[in-house]
This record gives sequence, structure tokens and C-alpha cells, in this order.
Amino acid sequence: MLRRSKLLILLCFAWSECLASNLVDTMDMTNKIKCLDMSPKYRKRADKLVEVEVDVTIISISSLNLAKMELNLDLHLSQTWTDKRCMFRLLPRQEKVVTLQGYGLQHRLEHLWIPDTYITNAVSTTQHPAPQPQQSTKVHFSGEIQHRVRLSLTASCPMNLQFFPFDHQKCILSWQSYSFPNSKVHYKWANNSTLRFQEGEAYQESMMPEMKLRGFRKTSRVVLDDNEEKSRIDLILYFDRPLGYYLFEIYTPAVFIVIMSWFNFWLNRSATPARITLGVTTVLTITTLKANADSNLPHTSYPKAIGLYLWVCFVFTFAALIEFSAAAYLEKRRNFLQSKLPPS
Repeated sequence: MLRRSKLLILLCFAWSECLASNLVDTMDMTNKIKCLDMSPKYRKRADKLVEVEVDVTIISISSLNLAKMELNLDLHLSQTWTDKRCMFRLLPRQEKVVTLQGYGLQHRLEHLWIPDTYITNAVSTTQHPAPQPQQSTKVHFSGEIQHRVRLSLTASCPMNLQFFPFDHQKCILSWQSYSFPNSKVHYKWANNSTLRFQEGEAYQESMMPEMKLRGFRKTSRVVLDDNEEKSRIDLILYFDRPLGYYLFEIYTPAVFIVIMSWFNFWLNRSATPARITLGVTTVLTITTLKANADSNLPHTSYPKAIGLYLWVCFVFTFAALIEFSAAAYLEKRRNFLQSKLPPS
């Protein structure tokens, strides 16, 4: 009798395990998470303070536009917070995390509260919907939620170009809540000491050879926005400008053009066609070089270092042309005066 009872208990336990396994395999677990149902109450923020941890992984920084003073980059933005309303009870053989990804489950996010985070200095922000929405939301059984999305971003980056191209620039990316003050939604960095690149730093250097990322800094602060104190986090990127292009394409040619204009000093004063051709050619060449150097730069009220250098080069070449004009005039005047003298 005792053996039959034990056998019956074992059979009942095995049957329950089988039912639970089939239940987990066939049932959409999102139906068991209260905060993902159709109730509008879960679209609202929880009553207590929400701590949002933010992490950024940079895919690539494609360009730093000098004319528009904008930074273009692609990144993964990850936000993690805890919502006790999303806690659920684990069933046997059930995973601890439910992942919402793709067109089939993304509609569930319409009924889940997500921080209304935005980039304060963004000019344009684009998500990637194809071939599947490049975002995912993971709900942990403890109520922890992680939302990760890929963004293509263009952000304003004011720059001081007074020492261009010997300048050092910094660009700031700032995140904060659009609606909630610091007392309701608080932001902080998940990791203050590291900045991850998806393809590595070597790939980043090849993507933007005109600038080199020198370092970064992550900060958090409270700012006054719309008469409310809001939590804001900043990612500050520091850039250096390599000088190789400017040395070989602008500075060195300008030096040789100025030296070429000095050839006028060794030509005979009577060689008028040669001296005019050389003088005008050097002036026009240095003017073209200056125009090319300024073509990708914004028009500023202050002079730039490269502009001052080329302006001095222009003065030297133009002075050589003026010297020829003065020499030609003096030669002509001397000949005229000699013609007025009586023959000896």
C-alpha cells in the first residue's frame, strides 16, 4: 500500500511537471506580465522616484561638420529601471527574462511605461525600422526593465575655430526627461569610467580620419528647464585634429608659392612679360589656395589661424608684384630722363 502511494505521488508530480513544461512552451508569457496588458494604468509612471541607468555604445562617429557645427554618429542607447508592477512569478523551466523584439511583440510597448528620454541638443534623431525594429525590451521577473535602441543622431556641436587647424574641440551629448522633474525621474550613468565602441577604436579612427577622439567624460547634473529642476546626464567627447592634411596640402604649397614669387627679384628689369606672368600667377594661386581652405569652414567674425597664415602669404606674393611695378616705373622714368639729357 505504501509503495502504491509513493508511486502515485511520483506519477502526479511527473504529470504536473509535464503540464507546466507544455504551458511554458505554448503560452505567450507576456500575457502573464501585468504591466504588458491593455490596461491604461500601466502607461503611467510609478508613483515613487524612478532611477534610470543609462549606457551608451557607439557604433561609429561618422563626421564632425565644421560648416554646420554638427556631430553625426550612430549609437546604441540602453536604459534600465525597475517597475515593481512588472514583477511576475516564475514557472518551472521558465526563463527569468522575457524579451520583446520584432514586429510581433513591439506593440506591447504601447502599454508599458518607458522614460521619455530625449537628447537636448539633437538636430535630428532616426531609428532603424528595417528589416526588423532595431530595438529590444527585456523584462526581468524581479521587475527590472532594460530598453535598448539603435539611433542615428545629428547633434549640434558649437566650436571655436580661432586656432584652426591647431584647435581642440569638444562635443556634448545630453540626455534628460522631457516631462518629469528630478523628483520623479532621475538619470545616472551605468558606468562612468568606460565608453564602449561596437567595432573598436581602430574602426572609429578609420571612419573619421579628419578628427581623432582624444578622450571622453561622463557627468550628471540637475538643470532648470521650464521652471523645473530636471536630471541631466552628459557625454563629453574630446577631439584633436591631425595636421598631416593641412601641412602637405596647404602650408607647404603656400611656402613654395611665396618662394616662387621671389624669383622676380633675380629677373632682369627689362624682362617684363616674364615678370608679369610670374607675379600674377603666384597671386592667383595663393588666392585659390585660400579659397579652397575656407570652402568647408563657417564664416566667423574672428580670424582663423589658417586664414591669417594664407593672408600673410598673399601679402608677400602681392608685394613681389608691386616691387616689379615700382621697378618697371623707375626704369621707365630713368630712360625718360636720360632721353632729355643733351648728347655729350
